[in-house]
Order: sequence, then structure tokens, then C-alpha cells
Amino acid sequence: MNEAIALHNLGWLALQQEHYSTAYARSEASLAVARGVGDNQALSYSLNFLAHVMLRQGDLAKARRLAEESLILHRQIGEHFMLAHCLDVVGQLATAEGHYVGGRAALRESLHLRQDLGDRAGIADTLESIASLAATETRSERAVQLAGAAAGIREQVGAPLSPMRRSMLDHWLVPVRQALGAETTTRAWEAGRDLAAEQALDLAVAVTEAPTTRSSEPPERSAQQVAGLSPREREVAALLALGLSNRQIAQRLVVTERTVGAHIEHILDKLGFASRHQVGAWADEHGLVG
Repeated sequence: MNEAIALHNLGWLALQQEHYSTAYARSEASLAVARGVGDNQALSYSLNFLAHVMLRQGDLAKARRLAEESLILHRQIGEHFMLAHCLDVVGQLATAEGHYVGGRAALRESLHLRQDLGDRAGIADTLESIASLAATETRSERAVQLAGAAAGIREQVGAPLSPMRRSMLDHWLVPVRQALGAETTTRAWEAGRDLAAEQALDLAVAVTEAPTTRSSEPPERSAQQVAGLSPREREVAALLALGLSNRQIAQRLVVTERTVGAHIEHILDKLGFASRHQVGAWADEHGLVG
């Protein structure tokens, strides 16, 4: 276990400095050792770290597989510090994939965990991830305010941005600044920096709530659609809204993946949709996500 953790730590340092080839080599080595010794805690760390490396390198499919396995282990272990970090990575990944409902849910949970832990540097990380989500959803001023709030927290606790996180921030902040203009961007940034901690958290939670758009379907049609699903199908639809895979849904509901697949096919047929992402958005819009 110690060897796996040591490799993980060395790789993490390389990742923060954007030395991706070194980070990848260390993460693969860490994962191999962790699997070899069968230590779930070391394995959860290594999986999450490698998922982060794959995310930064743009291999979203591999990042998703690793992140899903890591999240399952972190929930089983119940160590909240690393669970919060894993959820942050899952939220970033969902944002990159365009799965905004799942991204909002993961980042909201990460933020709450870090708040409970009093992890202010971690809160700044998650505020920046939520800012990225807001920018992707074209809520540009909110995104800049959140980034400003994170910067204020970093100054207070002495946790400067690493080169990797600076690159992540600039990836969306530069085009947002160009779209908003220098004056509006500066004003939003300073407004965020001036927020009290509780105000920043409230703003971040508000951004992770579902958009206020409403269905164009008549109320009776919407009610008929919901009523047309069985209780189990509603559960599956709600879990799709969180961006979960068939395997994760099967584990949550203690059924087989084949059963989950059958439920999804029935839901698609009943609602007249073509994809699971449409189902997820519909479930979120119709209040099925608890």
C-alpha cells in the first residue's frame, strides 16, 4: 500500500506541474501496485488520480470508467476528504462530456462535503469547477464571480493556484473575458472576491441547482408521462439524471445491468426519446431527482 501511495503522491506533483507523461506513468504504476496488493483505499486513490490524468489529456471515455470505479470504492470506504475530491473530478468530467445535470449533482455534493470538513482550499477547488460548469452553460458573470470568490479564499488560506489549475481556469476564463469585456469581467471578479464565505457557498449552490426552465408540454401531458412510468422506471430515470452508468445504477438498485438496460429501453419507448441523456434531462425537469 505504501508504495502505491508514494507513486500516487509523486504522480500528483507531476500532474500539478502539467508534466502529463510523468503523471501518467506514475499513475499507471500506482494503480498496478494497488490492484496487486488488493488494498481498496490505495486502489480508490490510484483510480481517481488516473481518471484525473485522463481527463486532463482528453480521454473522456477512459476517465469515465476509472472515475466510476473510484467513486464506488470511495463511497464504500466512507472517507469524506477523498470522496469530495473524487466527486469534484466526476463533476469536471461530466461538464466536459456535456452531462450538466450529473455535473451539477456531483459538484454540489463535493462542495457540501468540503464545507462540512472545513476544507477551505478544497472549497476553492470546487468553486472553480462550478465556475467552469457555469461558463459552459453560458452563465458567464456567475462563472467569473465564483472564480473571484475562489481566488479570495486562496489568498486567505495561502493556497495559490497550481500550473494545472491555472490552465484549467484560463481555458474558460479567457474566452469569457473576451465575450464580457474587460470592465464587466473585472467588476464580476471583484464582486466575487468581496463575497463572505457563506455568500460564496450560497452562490455556488444556486448555480448547481437545476435551471428554472419549464417544460413546454401542457401540465396534464407532463403528469401523464410521469404516471406512465413504473416506480422502478422513475428511479432509473432519476439516476440517469445524475449521469450514472448502467453499472452504477445496477449497484444502487441491487439489480443486474441487463435489468437496468431493459428499464431504460422501456422508458425510452414510453417517453418517445432517443437517448438516455434526454431521459435524464426530462427527469430533472419533472422533479424526479430527489
